[in-house]
Amino acid sequence: MTPAAKEARERLDKRGGAPPNAPPFSMSAARFVSEEEHLERQGVRFDVPVNREYHDLKKEISNFCSSDKRDGLTTEKCEEMLPKVRRFEELVSGAAELGIPGQMTKWGRELVYACAARIARATDLKPGSEAAEFAVTRLTQATGDASSPQRSEDQDEQWDRHMPGWGWPQSRTVAAEGLTALAAKPEFCNAAVCDLLLMLEKDVAPEVRYQVISRCISLYHTSPKTMWAIIRHAAANEERLAILYGLLEGALLRLRPSEVHDLVEQVYRRIVDRDAGEARGACAVFFVRRAIWEKEQGSAEHLERFLHSPLKFQPELSQIVSAVADLATFEEEGRDPQECEAVRRWTFAFYRRTTEASMAEVKSRLQRLTGVDRWPDEDQKAMQALGHLALMIVMNLRGAIGEEGQRLTAYQLKRFAGEAGEAIEALCEVPFAHIAYDLFDVLRQLSEADAPGALKWLHKSVMTARADAVQYEHLAATRIVEIVETYLARHRDLFREPGPQSQLLDILDTFVEAGWTEANGLTYRLSEVFR
Repeated sequence: MTPAAKEARERLDKRGGAPPNAPPFSMSAARFVSEEEHLERQGVRFDVPVNREYHDLKKEISNFCSSDKRDGLTTEKCEEMLPKVRRFEELVSGAAELGIPGQMTKWGRELVYACAARIARATDLKPGSEAAEFAVTRLTQATGDASSPQRSEDQDEQWDRHMPGWGWPQSRTVAAEGLTALAAKPEFCNAAVCDLLLMLEKDVAPEVRYQVISRCISLYHTSPKTMWAIIRHAAANEERLAILYGLLEGALLRLRPSEVHDLVEQVYRRIVDRDAGEARGACAVFFVRRAIWEKEQGSAEHLERFLHSPLKFQPELSQIVSAVADLATFEEEGRDPQECEAVRRWTFAFYRRTTEASMAEVKSRLQRLTGVDRWPDEDQKAMQALGHLALMIVMNLRGAIGEEGQRLTAYQLKRFAGEAGEAIEALCEVPFAHIAYDLFDVLRQLSEADAPGALKWLHKSVMTARADAVQYEHLAATRIVEIVETYLARHRDLFREPGPQSQLLDILDTFVEAGWTEANGLTYRLSEVFR
């Protein structure tokens, strides 16, 4: 140490040492903070007996309310819990006099109502029992609590964008849930309960309406009049898209199609021009079911309209493609084999037409965008949406064929290759590399049943996807080499014909020119095959 440094050190020591040198920030591992610890930080003392009692009861009742709804809750279990719930009610009501801090008692009353809703789902609940009386009384009280939940201005937007969450427990929300469960039991489905449900179906808070509308089918046997009143009013008046989706999935798609066709049409007319992907898709699933199984003309006309404008109706087509996935291999014991074949062929024809319509729009946009360095966002989104339809169809075909251990039989695979031919031909025209890659795998499996046909489709797909540089993708090159090696091992005689030979050379040359050594090595081996 230099003399100057020693001198500086002595001066600092005389002043009490070096100045603070704390870092501007520090990092530590996150940890869970329990409700009890959170309340302690706010000044709540748990060494006070009444605070401890309230907290422990609240925790036990919350666990009771949130237990698995499929666990077969019995009245006996409910009545074991009732004394604790009643004591908890006393503490909530007398919190101010007992000195229980306000931070602890927030949502206390709502938790009691949630407990009543949980009891309403008991499998053996009987009128006159203590548990039943408690559930009916508290749920009725909860419907009159105008403060929970309150409607906020941003809720409409949230309920139109997606299925939002909502706070729990909320008085009228749990009341709607519990009263719907009660109304599903013949012993409790009376005029008073039904009137409350009809009132809650028109509630200002969307989460309350959702509980009633999405669950109203539970009244099918106990009060069909109330169920249809809820359905008709919601179909004609409900504006929030997530609630309409709940109506469709929870009720309309589960009832006899002929009974609800006009209602589905009514909902669809109201949402077709809105950004309502899920709800529009649910309507489309209804239409495709009627078109396939009942040959209903109006539903078939909807499908034609979707196919004529694939971009506008992408949500509908997307849901239909998902809905018919299992029909590509449809067989049903006791059903006429010709009818089964007609269903399969309908599915493949729909795949073909969806792909052709989507790719016509893609090619039109590609022509218009030739020479454009950066595509507008609208065109990028359109290409993604249209390409997604083709990708879904490819994945459906892949899933229908199956994986090792769950694959189609040799007979089924041969039949599949014959029936799916036109759809696969259309998919070979898709100019996107990532879709072509998945199609290669489908063709690899189909080569076992139709080697010449699969090779022809593979050639066409590779030539089309070159525009999107599929030949530079490592995974695609690896997959092509695997397929060609399989062909050379199992179908060598096929390449004595000039057509398949030319197709094979085109495929390999595409990847050789891109610099893949594996493809280059295979090319050198071809002389042995062609001799």
